[in-house]
Amino acid sequence: MVSQEIRTNAIALGALMHQVDPEQAAVLRLVKTNLIAAADHAEELEQSLVVPAQDFSTVKADAQVDETKRQRIFDGLLISLRTLLPPDCTGKCEECSHTKHEETC
Repeated sequence: MVSQEIRTNAIALGALMHQVDPEQAAVLRLVKTNLIAAADHAEELEQSLVVPAQDFSTVKADAQVDETKRQRIFDGLLISLRTLLPPDCTGKCEECSHTKHEETC
């Protein structure tokens, strides 16, 4: 969880304190204290999270919705692609005017 990751980083900072001068160690102590306080706050938030129960009776219906969404997205992409091509584009790149300016289609 996030709180544990924050707490681990605070502990790692503590391990560096003996390798720096006293002024830098004071800054590290302050950062470590703030990280531990943030980890405590994050832990409180994590404990208050409620995971909703999954209703598996609608899974089949959801799969149909996903297929419908996928088809709409695909149709929208096709429409968008059509608007990018010049009006005289026949879909055969050697016959339309945009191939005179661009080598790839």
